[in-house]
Amino acid sequence: MHAQLWPAFVDAFRFWQPAAGADQPTFDAIVTAIQATPAGNPTITPHCPPVVTDWLGHRPRVPAARALQRLVTAVQATAAQLPWSTMPASYAGPELAGAYAFVELVGPRPAEGPGPVWSSEQVLAGLTIQGPNIFYASHWHPAIEFYGVLSGEGEWQVDDGGWVRRPAGSLIYHATNQPHAMRTLTEPMLTLFAWYGDLETNPLVGEKIATD
Repeated sequence: MHAQLWPAFVDAFRFWQPAAGADQPTFDAIVTAIQATPAGNPTITPHCPPVVTDWLGHRPRVPAARALQRLVTAVQATAAQLPWSTMPASYAGPELAGAYAFVELVGPRPAEGPGPVWSSEQVLAGLTIQGPNIFYASHWHPAIEFYGVLSGEGEWQVDDGGWVRRPAGSLIYHATNQPHAMRTLTEPMLTLFAWYGDLETNPLVGEKIATD
């Protein structure tokens, strides 16, 4: 798994560095932290929820960039071996709980539980899969966040602005505590994500805090 997924994951972040624009210093720090992560051969317990299985059975639309295509191919080959997590219904409702999964590939080790695949105290980064026609309500968190759309497409709303379509290949930035919402269209969406800064504080969705 490591030999295929890790290099492609790092290369995708490198590919997006020029697209970060005014936010490039933060994105550069994320890339530096990821590259510095010791990427050995971890022992993990796979968990592949239905939304991931459904994505594996779907022929995704992928970006033209070869660096991103390589990561999509690597995810297709290794997704069933990864420790995916799902959202609790108490966080944002039962629909999202059954149609959204994420895996933390790099990040701090928790006091209990398996945590990310590879350990880093500087950055939290991984992958998400969101099923088709699924709304992820407005939420926010202290961590600075980047999303990169790897396959499919979605629409993003930031603050109280309008919805903006983000096809595969798009890089999206969220500032500290900036409200943002996402919704998918007729196909599932695969993204990579990275948090930087406060990696401990859970997101807020509306008036609810994510405690699970």
